[in-house]
Amino acid sequence: MNSDTSLDEKDNRMHWSVIIIGLSVVASTVLFIVGLVVAYKYWQKRKRQHEQARFMKLFEDTDDIEDELGIGPLSDSI
Repeated sequence: MNSDTSLDEKDNRMHWSVIIIGLSVVASTVLFIVGLVVAYKYWQKRKRQHEQARFMKLFEDTDDIEDELGIGPLSDSI
C-alpha cells in the first residue's frame, strides 16, 4: 500500500512538471513572437521615417539649385 501511494505521488509530481514545462515553452514562444512583431513594426517605422526624410531632402536640394540658377518661382521678381 505504501508503494502505491509513493507511485501516485511520483506520477502526480511528474504530471505537474510536464504541465509547468509546457506552459513555460508556450509562454516563451508567445513572448518571442510578440518581440518579433514589435521589432518589425519599429523597423517599418524607422524605414518610413528615413524614406520621408530622403523625400523631403530631395525637394530641399532642388530648391537650392533653382535659387542658384535663378530659375525658381521668384526669379522673375528679382
